[in-house]
Amino acid sequence: NRPGVLYSSLGVNGASVTLLSRGFNRQYLAAQLSHYKPDLVILAYGTNESGFPGFVDTTWASEMEAAVNRVRSALPYASILLMSPMDRGELKPDGTIGTIEALPRLVQKEKQLAQQLGVAFEKRRCVHQVVGDFFFGDALQGHGGSRFRRVQSAGTSISPSNTLTAGPVMSTGVPGPAQRMV
Repeated sequence: NRPGVLYSSLGVNGASVTLLSRGFNRQYLAAQLSHYKPDLVILAYGTNESGFPGFVDTTWASEMEAAVNRVRSALPYASILLMSPMDRGELKPDGTIGTIEALPRLVQKEKQLAQQLGVAFEKRRCVHQVVGDFFFGDALQGHGGSRFRRVQSAGTSISPSNTLTAGPVMSTGVPGPAQRMV
C-alpha cells in the first residue's frame, strides 16, 4: 500500500448511458465491477446524449436509472455519484456560441433522479475538484462521504477506498492512504 488514489476509467469514447444500462451482459458486467471492490462509483454520462433533445426529454432518465440499478445490483455496498456533463457549446443562429439546448434539461433530470434514487449528484466542474471535494470536503454528505474520513490524534487523515468511474472522466491522484480509484 502506497499513499494516494489509483484511478481507472471504464469509459468508452462516444458511448451513451445505454451502453451501461443495457449494452453489457448483466452477469459479465457484475463480475467485472465486483472485481474492483469500489466504495464509490461515479457515473458520468450525458455529454453525447445532450445532442439529442428527444432522447433527453423522453428516454435519458429511465436509461440512467437502469444504469444505476445495474451498478447497485452488482455493488450493493458501493456509494454512487452521478456527475453531470460539462457545458457543451453550439453555434447559435446569431453567430454566438451558447450552451446546447437540451443540456440544462438533462442536468436537471439527473439531479432529480439522484434525489429520487438516493445517490449523490455533482454538477460537473473539473473532475479533480470533485475528487478532492469527495476526499477532503463534504460533497457526498449522507451518501457515504463521511465514511472516508477518520480523525487521528495527530490530526485528520483521509481514508478513501476504491472508486470506480464509468463514463469519460479523467482524474489525478489525491494524497491519502494507499487505495485504488478504479
